[in-house]
Amino acid sequence: MKTAWITLNTKDSESAQNLKDSLLNLLTLSGSEPGKVAYEVFTAESDENQFHVRESWSDSEAFEAHLNTPHLKAFTADINDWLSSPMQATMLQKVEPFDNKQVIEKLYQAVNAKDLEYIRSLGADFSEWLDVPFDYTTTGKDAIIDPWVSWFGIFPDATCEVRSLVAFGDYVIAQGIGRGTHKGVFHSPAGTLQPSGVSMQVNFCDVYKLRQGKIERADSYFDFYGLLRQLAPEKVGAAQAM
Repeated sequence: MKTAWITLNTKDSESAQNLKDSLLNLLTLSGSEPGKVAYEVFTAESDENQFHVRESWSDSEAFEAHLNTPHLKAFTADINDWLSSPMQATMLQKVEPFDNKQVIEKLYQAVNAKDLEYIRSLGADFSEWLDVPFDYTTTGKDAIIDPWVSWFGIFPDATCEVRSLVAFGDYVIAQGIGRGTHKGVFHSPAGTLQPSGVSMQVNFCDVYKLRQGKIERADSYFDFYGLLRQLAPEKVGAAQAM
């Protein structure tokens, strides 16, 4: 989300009234723009010639589109004669009680350290985890820990090397490489794979939505075909021969 705080100081009461009328008109015109989250106009209690605007947009694209609207360009052209000093704009960043990027960074650190308590702490009654290659969803407080416990049962030394981690709003996307040694029975979409002792590595992309420091939704994508090719190449060959 993009939020701006605008300060405008007018020369006198007549200029203040002109600016007020123009701001209210701008408020109406901007109200129907795609991506508008909030648009409010204020005056300072201590100075009737001072105005403030707080505007929030869903993303950078919506904000940039607003900056290029004809009505905003007309507004900025009209107000110069009314202002005693140049308009001031400050971009704001909301202070969140939880750092979503840090929550997920710590998740992968916990995976590598086998810190099950931290992984378990990210689950809540509203949590969901979808293993995309398996088309299998777990829900509830154990929705986050259960898939990892299952994975550790197959690859006890499993680790994740995160190569890209991007956060925006409630969402975090992590991409990287998972590694481990196949030492447990793997009930896979291609059938049951008995322990092979093979050291594997697989590309993954996990998409998270967070709420109050918990994982509300996780969609876990990984290259199952590439993994199968490492653990059971005969099954890949049989599939290709069909």
